[in-house]
Amino acid sequence: MKISILGCGSIGTRHAKNLLELGYSVNYIFDPIRNNSEILSKKIGGEIIDNQEECILLSDIVFICTPPNTHTELLKFSIDNGKHIFCEKPISNSRNNLVNILKKADKNNLKIVVGYMLKFHPGLKTIKNMIDSGKIGNILGGQVNFGYFLPYWRSNYDYKKNYFGKSSEGGGIILELSHELDYVRWIFGEIKSVNAVSAHISDLEIETDDYAEIILETNKKNIINIHLDCLEQNYRRNCHIIGTKGSIEWDFNGKIKIVTPKNTEEINTNFEINDLYLEELQSFLSQIDSPQINVNNGWEALKTLDLAIAAINSSKSGKKVILD
Repeated sequence: MKISILGCGSIGTRHAKNLLELGYSVNYIFDPIRNNSEILSKKIGGEIIDNQEECILLSDIVFICTPPNTHTELLKFSIDNGKHIFCEKPISNSRNNLVNILKKADKNNLKIVVGYMLKFHPGLKTIKNMIDSGKIGNILGGQVNFGYFLPYWRSNYDYKKNYFGKSSEGGGIILELSHELDYVRWIFGEIKSVNAVSAHISDLEIETDDYAEIILETNKKNIINIHLDCLEQNYRRNCHIIGTKGSIEWDFNGKIKIVTPKNTEEINTNFEINDLYLEELQSFLSQIDSPQINVNNGWEALKTLDLAIAAINSSKSGKKVILD
């Protein structure tokens, strides 16, 4: 199968290198800035195509690694022309027309998978198994955190040029860090309501919000607090889950701590960060011709987008938003 990469920034480059590591070829590449295409082509050998529609038409599988505001158009064109898709998160910055695109993909047995790689983190997979098995009893609530200074996110890249800081391109703290919203849904279940406050509170030269506090109520009446920022000097990504028989703490670096009235247990899940990206690609590519439903399928990504948009709307209105 022939593969195209649309968008030759940091994530497009990572996926291209990982495809080669897994034994696949990247046949065609496109970026609106031709120099970006030339740099990636020298690294992985793909043919540069100067028109994104042509780049899609030449391939069987399309990787969409462009800013969120471009995703819906590229998803539609790809599905209309019979392509399987790996789309970077979020699936879009708007749900307009996404239901029709997903329905058409299902009808034509075309796969759409969205890049929420945290579901492949061995620590989070371990936590989900513990919760599903009742290790800490019935879940009551939890806290989820992410914080890291935006200029540190990508080395050798000016953060002011990234779509994160541009409202028109689908940037901002809630959409960019929808990873946290996604894994909360995966672990705790569907969300009933959301209350959120987000704002631009720093001196960062961006036009989007850089700080958010989000309170979720699940259909099971769990209360989850999510903190997101791009201001903290030290990388922080973790969660704390409270159950009727104990609690679980998880840190992105791989540490898990389970506390019950009778025991404290610590687990270290060793991994390399790129392993998460490799595993999500293997999952996607292995299921191209399979009826199996991917954990990161387009319908799940749409639910995460709906939650992100509800949080944004709650912050704008100052009111709780009830999800359907």
